[in-house]
Amino acid sequence: MLHRNALSVLYAVADQPPNSIRSQLTRLGMDTGKLEANNVLQIVDLYTPTLGIKSAEKYSAPSMKVQDASIAWAKALKEGKRFSDVLRIGDDHSVFARFNEDRAWVELIITRHVPLGPAMDSTAIVAYLRGVHPEWVYKRLEAAYDGVVEFKLDDSGEQMFDLMRIASIRNVGFDRSWHRLNVEDNLRVKLA
Repeated sequence: MLHRNALSVLYAVADQPPNSIRSQLTRLGMDTGKLEANNVLQIVDLYTPTLGIKSAEKYSAPSMKVQDASIAWAKALKEGKRFSDVLRIGDDHSVFARFNEDRAWVELIITRHVPLGPAMDSTAIVAYLRGVHPEWVYKRLEAAYDGVVEFKLDDSGEQMFDLMRIASIRNVGFDRSWHRLNVEDNLRVKLA
């Protein structure tokens, strides 16, 4: 099972080759070949374009330039497709900063990517790397999204712990405190 409430997952991978993600999912017991053949898993290659090479993947970005992404996302918005059963995951949207000025890619995210969620009736989980961009970038992006979840590694003691917290979420009460994560034998992650 990829996600309890989604019938399919679209995974945009920017930090590693798509086959690395496939290998990781296979180690978790998933048959990625079967999942992809049935369109239950769609891996979008954002990694290969960062190398300046054309991707051989079924789904990929033509480049990491704002202009190209803007056209693709505007087209998706215009088509008005509904994806209420698709969980969209982006492992690192910070990659856009390597190929574009900060203001240009932040505007792309705010005017194209963020509106895709409500327009397509879908949920997206997108990662940005803290400490890579100027502080105004994080503030602007956090204001645009419905919620922000932060993760960090606590290595202040003898043991290291993975922590997470909800930093913000619209229209819902929430606890801002940090919570420890436990990885179980079946690799499911739960709050301690």
